[in-house]
Amino acid sequence: DTWLEWVCGTSLHPILRDFCSSLADLRNLMELYKRIRWEMPERARFLRGGRLTRTSLADALGAGDRAVMADLLRRFPGTEGDADPSANPEHYLLRGMRRSLRMQSLELSGYGQFIEYLWLVYVETVNMGILLESGKLDRQSAAEELLR
Repeated sequence: DTWLEWVCGTSLHPILRDFCSSLADLRNLMELYKRIRWEMPERARFLRGGRLTRTSLADALGAGDRAVMADLLRRFPGTEGDADPSANPEHYLLRGMRRSLRMQSLELSGYGQFIEYLWLVYVETVNMGILLESGKLDRQSAAEELLR
């Protein structure tokens, strides 16, 4: 967390800055979701550096309202359509990240292609871990866990 906040505060190529900001937002939104879901309204430590302000995240946590959280989810880059406030937003956010990176990969400097490649390797690694552990899960449950 400290490293990500530090990187977000440095001078980066716009593609790298957007990626790091998106990671901070993803972490913050997942923190918000978990605290609302588990009814843990005490003060959360939201990361600096994202596009979503820590104040707006704290206000959403204070409200404890999943509809407010759904509004914040829709502001995440690459997301489309309505966010389901009752569902775990992780896959919704990761699909948004994937769409955003796909669009940025068209940028000519090569940074977008590099970040998209690293993201694809990350997703493949996570999915391989899920598949290795899926012997304990039924086929449908394992398929639902895979990142796309």
